[in-house]
Amino acid sequence: MPRLQDKVVIVTGSSSGFGRGIAKMCAAEGAKIVVSDVHEKPNTGGFEGDAGLTTVKAIEKADGRAIYVNCDVTKSDEVANLVAETVNAFGRLDVMINNAGVYRNGKRLHEFSEADLDFCFNVNAKGTFFGSQEAIKQFLSQGDGGVIVNLVSTAGLQGHPNQSVYNISKGAQANLTRCLAIEYGKDGIRVNGICPTYAKTSLTRELFDDKDFDQVFTDSIPLKRWGEVEDVANLAVFLASDESSYIHGDLIKVDGGETLCRYSVQQQLTALRPVRSRGGARSLRAYHGDPVLLMHVCDSAELGRFGPSARKSDPIGCSGLSRRPYARLRLSVVVAARSRRACPQPLHSIIAECGAAPGQGPSLDRMR
Repeated sequence: MPRLQDKVVIVTGSSSGFGRGIAKMCAAEGAKIVVSDVHEKPNTGGFEGDAGLTTVKAIEKADGRAIYVNCDVTKSDEVANLVAETVNAFGRLDVMINNAGVYRNGKRLHEFSEADLDFCFNVNAKGTFFGSQEAIKQFLSQGDGGVIVNLVSTAGLQGHPNQSVYNISKGAQANLTRCLAIEYGKDGIRVNGICPTYAKTSLTRELFDDKDFDQVFTDSIPLKRWGEVEDVANLAVFLASDESSYIHGDLIKVDGGETLCRYSVQQQLTALRPVRSRGGARSLRAYHGDPVLLMHVCDSAELGRFGPSARKSDPIGCSGLSRRPYARLRLSVVVAARSRRACPQPLHSIIAECGAAPGQGPSLDRMR
């Protein structure tokens, strides 16, 4: 039997991208779908093979059941109407998937406007709050539990440069997921979050088409590929189904191993910059974020040779290495996890000095 047979599922932000893929896959598993968005047509520039169809039409073409309800998730009255329309159409609600989300980046914190902050918080945090709130009211009135799945992000689990307004909104969404799980588990309401990295949607089309970014990003992922909408949709169906009946309050990554080894591609490109040492040789200033220290690796497989400032703290035991000309750098990093045993000293002022002769410094043109 299909895993979601006759379950009633709302998917916000489901005209395109993750939401569309989730809605279609839930329908294929027997669910009755309420597609919700601020516009019914898919975004342009996406990767959908059936982009000429609305999500409802695509589901109906595959013999599924779906309706569309227009909803701006930043407005509580519209979210309340979304749940009411769902109950009017199908008699109940079983699963709320809070997928609607927006993105802002490209600035340091002091450059973002209040409008940027509000844009991310209103959709990502408040939208998830309102969606969960109205779903929980309906679940409690039905008296037989329910499921909430929040589309968070790996950005909700860690920091990245140049997208603070997005990260903190996703961090709020992640913590809301935990709070809901604690509060409503006793009522039979399961709550979990999905944390994808970059995947192929209309929102990432520009990045995907940038061959330099594509190469750096793909090389940085242990599975060596971009995420697909189906990767996220598969997990969403599992979390919505009874197969995950003892999974609760979790934030599950769908990132091809990204967070095992780095913070982000953007951090590789912006946090490590070539500087000049007093002797004139090129240097790299290592990122000082806690709990990880990022350091580049040479093609020759030799680690950077550390100068006096690094020897003072010697956080990873490399102070005995001699200074040699630096080989050409690859666009990759090694992440050394900090622990009290391995690195008791603060990770401050660690400078990896190349010690290369003029003209033999690291090839960092693509990082500038």
